[in-house]
Amino acid sequence: MRVKLRQLREELRTSYWFLPLMMTILAALVARILISVDELLFFAYATPPIVNVASTSAILSVAAGAIATIAGTTFSLMLVVLTLGSQQYGPLVVINFIRDQSNQVVFGMFTGTFVFCIITLDFVGISMRDTAFLPRIAALTAIILSITCILVMIYFIHHIAVSIRPTSIINTISQELSRAIDQVFPTRIGEDETTNPLSDLDQDRLGRFKQGAQEILATRTGYLNLLQEDALLELASDRECLIEIAHRPGQFIVKGAVAGRVYPAERWDERASRVFNESLVLSIHRSPAIDIELLFTQLVAIAVRALSPAINDPFTAMTCIDHLGEKLAMLANRQIGSSLRFDAYGVPRVVTHPVTFDDIMHLAFDQIRFYGRQDLRVVVHLLNTIRVIGEVLHTPSEQQVLERYAGVIWGESRGLHTSEYAQNLLSIAYHAACVRLRD
Repeated sequence: MRVKLRQLREELRTSYWFLPLMMTILAALVARILISVDELLFFAYATPPIVNVASTSAILSVAAGAIATIAGTTFSLMLVVLTLGSQQYGPLVVINFIRDQSNQVVFGMFTGTFVFCIITLDFVGISMRDTAFLPRIAALTAIILSITCILVMIYFIHHIAVSIRPTSIINTISQELSRAIDQVFPTRIGEDETTNPLSDLDQDRLGRFKQGAQEILATRTGYLNLLQEDALLELASDRECLIEIAHRPGQFIVKGAVAGRVYPAERWDERASRVFNESLVLSIHRSPAIDIELLFTQLVAIAVRALSPAINDPFTAMTCIDHLGEKLAMLANRQIGSSLRFDAYGVPRVVTHPVTFDDIMHLAFDQIRFYGRQDLRVVVHLLNTIRVIGEVLHTPSEQQVLERYAGVIWGESRGLHTSEYAQNLLSIAYHAACVRLRD
């Protein structure tokens, strides 16, 4: 249930209708409450209005029309920004504009104020005790909200102008990636980590699992966003079997393809397969909530587009490389965790395939290395970034991975940049990285 609620929250966050709709409904309720308060005061004191009813009605009419126009203009501006963002930075980055709750609040402010003005206007001038009724508190609130909308519009224009800048987009993705790493890999290297030692019986079961496991076929198609691990652990414990999940969050599952494996096969049936498939939360699109590979891919997509001949902006690419290197260093100092999930008795029940540092390193640098190999400064910046990662890295296995990758970059670049100046620059950057990684 917790996983499904988390999935629902993520879907609502990436929608343009939910938050504005809630703010609009809230504005309508507040308007009706304030009008009721005005009615109580009117019947209690029966004082004549201190302002002209006709002028108040005109002000509210003008305010409602102006807010409706501003809202339409704002929607049009946002569509233009989404189009430009998709063309400039790639479709993968558009999700960050949609997830921006500042934009959703602005839309909700405009639509809520419009509805507030319309509801208040409907009660202005109606006859009560042979006197024209004026909802003073509601009318004053509507005027204040209209003025606030003007200020919000100024903020929105500034926010859009700032958010469309490459550095702002890169920084937003980088912050989201930091939160995702903290959530997926909360344990740092050097901290106490509880592990379950495998007994000889468990090791024997794992060996037999690799030889005689039965395949579990997927019943749906989509991207794997979340895993209901508690449900899978409970299923494996009830059936006294070992289940392997063939995919990790972010990967695409095809209906009819292998979604997992189970051993022993005689304890498995159609009902268990149905429960297994229901434990895989699929969607038509990838979610950045825990899919750190998607966030890395977004930074890579910006860098690759910046390196294209049509844009030719290597400095934006180098900014992406800086943030990718910082996140790789952050990831390298986290405990990846075991691929096994144990039940309450310490018996391994679920086998997963967590992402590794090697996987992320290739995901982060491979395409940038390929598309930026003709640019000497980009290649040197890649080597310098590897050196910087080495300054905060203290695990020999990751150091060896980076050193081998630095050798790949150096080997490819020497054949492309043959001038003496380029050879010296590459040699200095490569050897500096190697020295740092070997410390």
